[in-house]
Amino acid sequence: GRIMKRRSREHCKRNITLAYSAAADMWTSKDQTDYLGINAMFIDSSWRLQKITVACHPFKEQHSGENLRKMLKEESDALELGEDVIKVYVTDTASDIIAGRKVPGYSAISCCIHKLQRLGSDAENTKGTEEVAEALKAARKVVTHSRHCGPFHRTMKKYCKNNN
Repeated sequence: GRIMKRRSREHCKRNITLAYSAAADMWTSKDQTDYLGINAMFIDSSWRLQKITVACHPFKEQHSGENLRKMLKEESDALELGEDVIKVYVTDTASDIIAGRKVPGYSAISCCIHKLQRLGSDAENTKGTEEVAEALKAARKVVTHSRHCGPFHRTMKKYCKNNN
């Protein structure tokens, strides 16, 4: 655990020069332990996409925006990224995550795929119309397509950046 975390941090410190994007998420395990995970993505100086887990540990505090912000700030500060590095958190749209992702020096955007999945869930729970079933079917096709199509994924990211 600690050795891998230290190696991840050192890898990020050595290789992040321009921009850093981190996906932060919280979940509960089968044994009811809450976790916070942070996965980083960046382009290194050789123009290779890097994906690395920066943090994954129990989250014992109450799931409040303030507690999440403290933990994200602690993990972010440990990377010692320069002021000139563009830093972005990508998260789901849960209220505690939205409040917690406001870390000084970081931008924040909501995950487009998560928004589409929520739309599908909302549509699934609204019974009685054929239009709802068709909208759900279309949303599932879009989500499936987006996972396998680079140009579509880039277009959606651009759209989300401009409309969040």
